[in-house]
Amino acid sequence: MKIPVSIVVKVTLLYLIALVGLLAFFLYFSIHEKREFVREQHHRYFETMKSINFLQRRNADREELYNLIHEMQYESVHDTDKIRRIIQEGQVLFEQELPRKAKKLFVVEFEESKYLIVDSPFYMIVLKDNLHPPSRAIFWAVLGAVLMVTTLVFLLLLRSMKPLKELREKIRRFSEGENVDFSSECRDEVGAVSNELDTAIKKTKALMESRQMFMRTIMHELRTPIAKGRVSAEMLEEGKQKDRVIKSYERLDELIREFARIEEVTSSTYTLKKRLYGVRDVVEHAVDMLMLSDEEREQRLHIELRTSGSIRIDFDTFALALKNLLDNGIKYSREKKVYLIVDAERIEICNKAEALPESIEHYLQPFAKGSEDGLGLGLYIVKKVLDMHQFGLEYRHEAGQNCFKISNIS
Repeated sequence: MKIPVSIVVKVTLLYLIALVGLLAFFLYFSIHEKREFVREQHHRYFETMKSINFLQRRNADREELYNLIHEMQYESVHDTDKIRRIIQEGQVLFEQELPRKAKKLFVVEFEESKYLIVDSPFYMIVLKDNLHPPSRAIFWAVLGAVLMVTTLVFLLLLRSMKPLKELREKIRRFSEGENVDFSSECRDEVGAVSNELDTAIKKTKALMESRQMFMRTIMHELRTPIAKGRVSAEMLEEGKQKDRVIKSYERLDELIREFARIEEVTSSTYTLKKRLYGVRDVVEHAVDMLMLSDEEREQRLHIELRTSGSIRIDFDTFALALKNLLDNGIKYSREKKVYLIVDAERIEICNKAEALPESIEHYLQPFAKGSEDGLGLGLYIVKKVLDMHQFGLEYRHEAGQNCFKISNIS
C-alpha cells in the first residue's frame, strides 16, 4: 500500500537533508582545519629548535638569537617564578625527546597561551608562542550565510506552495457542489493552473447550462403535441386501436417525465425526497416503467421477492435506476430475460450473458456504450442515483450470468 506524501513533506525532508549535509561538511572542514593547524605548529616547533641549535653551534650572540625568536613570533620568558609556574601548572600538549645532547622539547599550555620549552642539561629556553590560530570569524560568517540562504529558499518554497493548498481546498469545495471562483492573481505555475481550471469550469458550466436549456425546451415543446394527441385519441371509437393509441401517448408522456428526472439527476440539481416505501411497490413501479405487456412480463421477467419490508428511498429516482438495470438486463441477455431477486439486504439483477468486455468502471461513465444501441447513459444514471442514496453497486460474472447487486439498502 502506497502512503501518500505531500509536496510540503518532501520539500521539508529535502531541506533537513541539505541542512544536515551542510552542517556535516562545515564540521568536517573545521576539524580538518584544526588538525592542519596543529600539524603545522608541530613542524614549526621543530624548525624553531633547529634554528636555535644552528645559532648555538655558530656561537651567535644573544641579540641575534632574540631577533630570530622575534621573527618567528615567539617571546622569550625570563621570569624565574613564571617559568616555575608554567612547568608545574601548565598542561603538556606535546613532548619530544631530541636525540642529540639529551634535549627535550615541550609544548605547554598555560593561562590560554602556549609555551615552547627547550630543556637540556646545560640550559632551558622558554618561549611564549604569539602565533594564534587563524580567526574563525570568516568560517562562522560563511556558515551562517549558507544556512540563512538555504532557510530563505525553503521558506519561499513553502510560501509558493500555499496557493497549491488553497487550490486543493477549492477543488474539494467544488466537488461538494459549491460555486467556487478558481481565478488567481499569482504569476507562477500554480496561478496559471488555477486560471486555466477556472476557464475550463466556466466553459463546462456554460455547455451544461445550454444542454439543460436545450433538453428542457425540447421536453416543453413535446408536451403540447402529446397532450393534443392524447385528447384526440380519447375521441376515437372504443376498440383495440383506441387503446393502442392511448397507450402510445401514455408511453410518450412517461418518457418525457423520465427524461426530466434524468436531466435533474445528471445535472446534480435534484434534491432527494426520501421516505419509507414498500419493496413490492418500488419493484412494481419500476416494472411498469418498462411498458411491457402482460405476455412480455411473463417472458422477460422472473421476480423473486424474499421480503415484504420497506426501504427508505426517493421513490421516482430509485425506481428509475431499477428500471434501467432491468431494461439493460433484458436487452443484453441471450434469452431476453432478467432475474430479479430482492431480500432485506440487497437487490440483485442477473441475466444470462457473456462477461462485460471492459471493467465495470468503464460502463459507469457517461456515453460508455456496450452496444450500438442507446446513448450509453443507463449505468451512469444508475450509479448517480445510487450514489445519491449512498447505496453500493457491485458487479460479478459467474455461472454464465452477469449480476448487478444494489447493496447497503438495509
